[in-house]
Amino acid sequence: MSGFLPSAETFAKGAFATVATVTATAAALLYYGQNYLIYPSAYISLGPEADIVESPSSFGLHYEDVELKTSDGVTLRCYLLPQKKELPRPTRFSTIPITPLNYSDRETDVEELMTRRPTVIMFHGNGGNLGHRIPLGMMFQLLVRCNVLMVSYRGCVLMLSCLQSYELSFILPVGTENPMAHPQRKVRLPSFHSLTRPYDPASGFQQDAQAALDYLKSDPRFSKTRIFVYGQSIGGAVAIDLVSRNPSKIFALILENTFTSLPALVPHVLPILGPFTFLCHQKWNSASKIPLIPARTPVLLLSGSADTLVPPEHMRELRELMRKRGEDEVSRWEEFAGGQHNDTSGQRGYWHAVDDFVTSLILASEKEKAPL
Repeated sequence: MSGFLPSAETFAKGAFATVATVTATAAALLYYGQNYLIYPSAYISLGPEADIVESPSSFGLHYEDVELKTSDGVTLRCYLLPQKKELPRPTRFSTIPITPLNYSDRETDVEELMTRRPTVIMFHGNGGNLGHRIPLGMMFQLLVRCNVLMVSYRGCVLMLSCLQSYELSFILPVGTENPMAHPQRKVRLPSFHSLTRPYDPASGFQQDAQAALDYLKSDPRFSKTRIFVYGQSIGGAVAIDLVSRNPSKIFALILENTFTSLPALVPHVLPILGPFTFLCHQKWNSASKIPLIPARTPVLLLSGSADTLVPPEHMRELRELMRKRGEDEVSRWEEFAGGQHNDTSGQRGYWHAVDDFVTSLILASEKEKAPL
């Protein structure tokens, strides 16, 4: 009988070989495959339908198409939702209230109104595309009465580039209610997997964010506006990085369900890769950048306590780091008991908290500027 069973030595060797193979595979997956895990929209296409990007016009919103040129020659196509005295009621989510302007804002011309109202730069998470975040931009435009610049990262569907690219048809509605009547326009879109040279997405995202800020500062309508930066998930890391590099140009920061760093997140998302976090070359180390953000920059932290992707402990740690910056009576912490990673913005009280934060800061700023 014993002849049919492996010896202890043979069994040990086999077990060791199996463990070594699994370990090496896990390490290789983290090192070589992390870009696919962190930036899935840039690498993985679920087909033409999934790559369709909706336009704000399909929601009946007042908007402009904006093309931003980055420092490394990439062109990003973004959506700008500017303010105007009479904003059209949306054709979708039509129950969203349009907050009336105060007397001073109503008495200004359109361009001065854009300057007077705050401007939000939106950085979304790594899933989906810009069109999926239009409802968020709509809330900022209609309810909070902000100008909104919705940024499309490189590699996500709305980006145009002079780099190696492929053709993809996407739909741009023109206001008609007949979905079959929407014209299609072909646009050359790049993908990270089409590049023939190594590429660092984090560096690219940083340049994309800087291009968005530089655009606002160069446009006379927004050059003097108070800029809020809003980031969700990895977009929060992009936002923190941008503010840390431009502390004098950003008025306030709003963060939702973001992390302290990607290496710190790996053991939770993929426990098997926990021992190999040193191989994570995409750092997005927000914890190390918060000390570079001055205490005078107000921060609103929006945390979903039911988030199973980014543990709420990450947001709590960021809160403590924010507090260590120095005396700060205007930053806020809001926690939403039912908020999961992708639906915290839909929780009761979320937009009231955002509106109250923005409005109170603008009122305080205007009081400081008012003559005695």
